[in-house]
Amino acid sequence: MGLVDCASIAQSAEIDSSARIDVTARIGPGVVIGPWVFVGPNVDIGEGSVIQAHTVIVKNTRLGSNNIVHPHVVLGGDPQDVHHQASQPTTLSIGKDNIIREFVTINRGSSSGSGETRLGSGNHLLAYSHIAHDCVVGNHITMINNATLGGHVTVEDYAMLGAFTAVHQFCRIGAYSFLSQATEVSKDVLPYLLVRGIPGFPCGLNTIGLQRRGFSEADISVLKKAYAILYRRGLSFSDAKQALESLAIEAPLAQNLVDFIARSQRGIARREASSRRG
Repeated sequence: MGLVDCASIAQSAEIDSSARIDVTARIGPGVVIGPWVFVGPNVDIGEGSVIQAHTVIVKNTRLGSNNIVHPHVVLGGDPQDVHHQASQPTTLSIGKDNIIREFVTINRGSSSGSGETRLGSGNHLLAYSHIAHDCVVGNHITMINNATLGGHVTVEDYAMLGAFTAVHQFCRIGAYSFLSQATEVSKDVLPYLLVRGIPGFPCGLNTIGLQRRGFSEADISVLKKAYAILYRRGLSFSDAKQALESLAIEAPLAQNLVDFIARSQRGIARREASSRRG
């Protein structure tokens, strides 16, 4: 272990003399590695990425290009899974253009799961956020300070998780949804929704987020109709699904909700209309 032993450091990389880099690591062109960084075995850091002071990249981790990793981040740590077999190699894969702030932790996959944790591109993970083993996190997602994902969670594109949000293992968070501060989620969250509370329940559409992402007024109108079917009319879940399927015939955007429900294994976050009136 040591800088001079590394066989694959691009000439244009800038590496502080105090950094420690495994012989099997690969450091791309234009990479900047700060003081006291540790880069372990089988780590690949893509072109233009910046790894700031005291970051630890444990092992079996790939970062794409132009990621910015702030101080004291830990990437590729062992999965926090009592069933994991340490002898089985597992990985962490990170895309490009991510901003990963101080003290974020992202673990590798587990031997009892998919074996891989994945983070897409263009994400913004604020301080102390945590992504557990075997999670699949998409693109352009924001995790505010201390947001936490349990193992095997899927987060779809453009979702936003508020500070201190906690997501139970195996849950799915739909695209363009917003989880308010300190929300605890133990069911799947449909796309486009605003969710809050303990346990988390939908309280409307993520209208502002949808407008910012370019959804038209016609699109939002369709989603409001879908939301009313699922959460405002007091329908049974079976009847609500049938009504939603009928809406999807004339409004294809609603089909995304139909498909999400069909794939749900934990059930969707849903509160009875009568309990919301109080």
